[in-house]
Amino acid sequence: MQRRWSWPGPNKRPVYNFPSEGREFASNRCLIVADGFYEFTGPEDPKKKRKDKWLFTKKDELIFCIAGIWRDTPEVGKAFTMLTMAPGPDSPLTTIGRSSSWNAAPGQIGLTPLFPESR
Repeated sequence: MQRRWSWPGPNKRPVYNFPSEGREFASNRCLIVADGFYEFTGPEDPKKKRKDKWLFTKKDELIFCIAGIWRDTPEVGKAFTMLTMAPGPDSPLTTIGRSSSWNAAPGQIGLTPLFPESR
């Protein structure tokens, strides 16, 4: 199902991301499938007017998911935005269970692979 990215904020500008610190989202959660996303920083050269654009992707992965929330608004209908958080220290992801059985988990809970094993 395809939905719109962002809903209009109070100032009518699009809400592309939403800070998640200190909040709980008991409903309207979603996963946003992506092949990359951009971040923008001030230009190194002060004479440049445009911000520098940085593309983030996952090495050796075609797609990944980003945590998000969605809303149904009168202006645009159902729309979603990604959740963000303040940067923190680099640390490994936490998994529950033995690492040797982690890759078997999708099959155990009935998920179907997106791509065949022979790709």
